[in-house]
Amino acid sequence: MNRERSQVLEEEYLEDHPGTAGTVEPFVYDDPPEDEIMDISVIPLTTDLLLSDEWEEADEPWFIDSSGFGCEGEPALTVEAFQRELREYVRENPEHGFGISGVGQFQLYVSAYRRV
Repeated sequence: MNRERSQVLEEEYLEDHPGTAGTVEPFVYDDPPEDEIMDISVIPLTTDLLLSDEWEEADEPWFIDSSGFGCEGEPALTVEAFQRELREYVRENPEHGFGISGVGQFQLYVSAYRRV
């Protein structure tokens, strides 16, 4: 993952939201109905600099294609495959929150977090 890209996004976020370093909360989903598509546009940027110290990473992050050109079977999950995995994870861990923990040119990492 391109750490420089994540740092640029952190800097841009902090310029647009002064005083927010260490205050960003992961998004916690309500229990979604089985047929509902998981809205992933609500997942905030939660890089190390931005994440509130009330949360810690709970599991290994998901590696996801963000270009829209990825295919099933590639190392990066497609958005649809991630949504399926996310739905199952939320059902098993309803108290966990989610955030974008790393950003590259064509992929990103989404992490699950639990309260400390």
